[in-house]
Order: sequence, then structure tokens, then C-alpha cells
Amino acid sequence: MMDGPRNDSEAFRRAVEAVVAALGDDETVLVHCSRGSSRSPAVAAAALAVRRGCSVETALAEVRASRPEADPHPALVSRAQAAVDVLG
Repeated sequence: MMDGPRNDSEAFRRAVEAVVAALGDDETVLVHCSRGSSRSPAVAAAALAVRRGCSVETALAEVRASRPEADPHPALVSRAQAAVDVLG
């Protein structure tokens, strides 16, 4: 996936779906990207929000508690919310 607004919303949603499905199968999941500061935290937060029924911001705060350098691009936070709206 691309970082920022160039990111394809369908690819983002599929990534979130894959993480949610793996978590649902009780698998250990590692979500990563090149720096771990934008794409992966956004996908992880969206998946957590879907699984826990919480907001993206609440899930993102949890991600940041484990990874303080997490700072998703605003476009990816919007993609995360859109994914939660569809999957949640």
C-alpha cells in the first residue's frame, strides 16, 4: 500500500479484513510497513476498532501506547474509519 492520500481504499479495507480474520482465528498477527509509523498503525487500529467495537481514535491510542512513533497520515485515519464503517 502507498502512504497518505494515494493509498487505495479497497486495498486498505482488504488489509484490515485480513487482520480481523486472522485475529478471529486466534492467530498472532504482525502488521508492518517500512517505518511502522503510518500505514501499519492505521491498519492495526482499524482492525482493533472492528474487533473491539470501539472508535478508531480509541484503537489508535492503544497502538500509540505500544508504538509511540505511530503517526498515521490523516488520509489513512480516514481510510481506517471508512473500513470500520463497512466492516464494523
